[in-house]
Amino acid sequence: MSTLPEPGSMQANNPADSRVVLKFGGAAPEYSSDIYSYHLDYERKIAKRPGYQLYGLSRANAHGHEAVEWEFEWRAPEGRRYVRSVYWRTAGIEYFVYAHAPADRWSEFAPVLGAMLENATP
Repeated sequence: MSTLPEPGSMQANNPADSRVVLKFGGAAPEYSSDIYSYHLDYERKIAKRPGYQLYGLSRANAHGHEAVEWEFEWRAPEGRRYVRSVYWRTAGIEYFVYAHAPADRWSEFAPVLGAMLENATP
């Protein structure tokens, strides 16, 4: 596990395959808009990545808090990547769980993200 340059962020790589990554954490957001509007605007910038394909960006609920779920694929230098993330805000902190893996391995990794989301607090 390692810390990331983004405030409050941690990363865990699968020891058997470093291309399978979980990121998680929380920090005060650097924006003042509502959580959905911010991520919608950010998605519009990400959409310019080579081979980007949006599967969903929607309002959600995470542990009783307003949240955003975002799923997409994109063409990374090492091949197709599948990404799923959930962001939620409470008490002035934005928390997140973010996972990415090779697109052809996503189905085996998705349950790990599900367990992380189910057990994330607050």
